[in-house]
Order: sequence, then structure tokens, then C-alpha cells
Amino acid sequence: MVRQVKKVNKTVQSVFDVNEMDRLLATADAYGQSTIYCTFEFAATMKPDKDWASDSMKENLWNNGYFTTYKGHRVIVLPQSFEDETNAKKVIDPSYAYIIPTGAEKPVKIAFEGQTAVREVGVENNDDWSRDIQTYKKMGIAVYLINPGICVYQNSSLSINNVAAETVNP
Repeated sequence: MVRQVKKVNKTVQSVFDVNEMDRLLATADAYGQSTIYCTFEFAATMKPDKDWASDSMKENLWNNGYFTTYKGHRVIVLPQSFEDETNAKKVIDPSYAYIIPTGAEKPVKIAFEGQTAVREVGVENNDDWSRDIQTYKKMGIAVYLINPGICVYQNSSLSINNVAAETVNP
């Protein structure tokens, strides 16, 4: 998805940059109120670089580990996991946050066609007198990545590899 986003709708920073996030939010908001989708690691870095001494902000950060809203935009934390039991590599790259306008064009569309067909099979053929009932419904799913308001923020200091921090002995 990142390669298909317009160059102006992307940013790569080594730390969280409030001005860049605000620029991307303004771009996405032009297409509808946007929502930020990211992992907990990314959300935990989304802190203002200036004084934010509000008691409610401190409480929100303490209770959740991240701000549940960022300047009026919902922050949705994607559940993280690991590829295998070694816990060496994460499934979702935590360095990316996706800003998607949520009132305009939906990025995923689901279509159903026709009626649901139901039939009973093997009424007299099953040895244990059981019945098999089969259903069929025609459907399709499409993912649209053509929304010009989708933005991507990458914090390059976050890694997909689960590497322990080096400890320093005093």
C-alpha cells in the first residue's frame, strides 16, 4: 500500500514530528474526517514536542500508554503479534501509521449477488442417518487504494525486528 500512495502524502522521519503529522492530517481531512491506524509502538511516540501539561492529557497517556485521540482524530491501535514463537519478527511493521479519511470513499467494498441457495444432500445416503445441508451465496470483496486522501507516516526509528535494548552495567 505504501508504494501506491502519492509522494506528497508520505513522510519518513526518524522521530515523531508534530508538524509532519499535522500536514498529513490536513491533507487527509480534505477528503473527510480522518482516522489514524497504527501499532501501539507508533501510537506511544505520538506526543507533542512542546509543553502538554494538561492533567487530562497526562491521565489519558498514563491510562492507555498513548493518546486515544490526536488533535480530534481517533487513533486506532492495530493488534500486534509475531511471525513465530521466537518473537524475533513482528507481523505488522510498527514504523508505519496510516491516515485514512473515514467519511468519504470506503477503502474496502463488499458486494453480494442474488439469493442464498440452500440444498439438502445425502438424505438417504448417510450411514448414520445424518443430513448435510449446503448453502451458497455469491459475494465479492474489493480493496480500493485510489483514495487521494490516504496518507502514510513512517517513523524509521521503530523496527519490525524485536531486538532487546542493550543494557549498560554501571
